[in-house]
Amino acid sequence: MNFKKILFLVLPSILVFPVSAFAEVAACKNPKVNCTNDLCDLTCNFALSIYNATGALVLIGWIVVGGMFLLAAGEPGKLSAAKTALFIVIAGTLILILAPIAVPFVGALFGVS
Repeated sequence: MNFKKILFLVLPSILVFPVSAFAEVAACKNPKVNCTNDLCDLTCNFALSIYNATGALVLIGWIVVGGMFLLAAGEPGKLSAAKTALFIVIAGTLILILAPIAVPFVGALFGVS
């Protein structure tokens, strides 16, 4: 297994596991939230933590794509890879922007308030 595959598997776990460990604590620090510590609250806090972490990942993605375009130097193969990465980062940004709209909509479909 090469280094890129190992990094692809290990990096998300490093980013997600600490966030999931503190998902329950996040609600109790907020005085506006009722700390019932049931599964719904824990799930909502975990989703909020993941949402906050993905903002940083999208920012890193934009920086990497910019670097790819700068380092392409007109080579068609590298420009093609940079364009593909650009479309992926645009899709990730759109998902990040539309997620707060989609979550209440999906919750309403399943009857979760």
